[in-house]
Amino acid sequence: MRTLCITNLLSNLSFSVVQNNEIIVDLFLATQNQISNLSYVLEFINNQIKLEEIDRVFVTNGPGYFTTVRISCIVAQTISFLLKKELTFTDNFKALKNINKFLFEETNVIPVVKIASHRYRFKINNPNNDSDNYYSEASEIRELINIYNKERKKIIFNDFSIKELEILENEKVEFRDLSKIFRAGLVYLSSIQNLSISNDYNIRINY
Repeated sequence: MRTLCITNLLSNLSFSVVQNNEIIVDLFLATQNQISNLSYVLEFINNQIKLEEIDRVFVTNGPGYFTTVRISCIVAQTISFLLKKELTFTDNFKALKNINKFLFEETNVIPVVKIASHRYRFKINNPNNDSDNYYSEASEIRELINIYNKERKKIIFNDFSIKELEILENEKVEFRDLSKIFRAGLVYLSSIQNLSISNDYNIRINY
């Protein structure tokens, strides 16, 4: 099984190819001009493994930065449609929790995703709403600190600035920054047991 994996991180994109639970291609696109660089990305991947040899496509469907999430999902949908390959996905909340459990064996955490410079979405267990689409939003980091003080669960994320990290440290908030390891291949490998599957090559994007 060869899987083309795509994830979004702020305005950056991560591409991997996973074969038999091993990452054989890994590429991180650290630029805001993703569209202009896609031809390079696909050429690079095609030089390592022919795209037609891909068996499955995987993508994270947000939430996150609007443009980055939209581009990553459009690329995944287009490739899977053209190659007639299975399209799978998970959201970034689950991706964060899956990586954290996979590497650190922790599950009692609050995943937080930045969707703008000072807007955050986070997910906590809500006994009144079991929907996968349920989440809460904070407009400043102080609100996240209040949530932490109430829930007393470690906050995990992949996209905070140095200033935000300093604020959390000063407030004695327990957190884990996954930005250095949040890559498409690892997201896929840690999420492989509970992927969602698109039956029509379309994905509902969570902004």
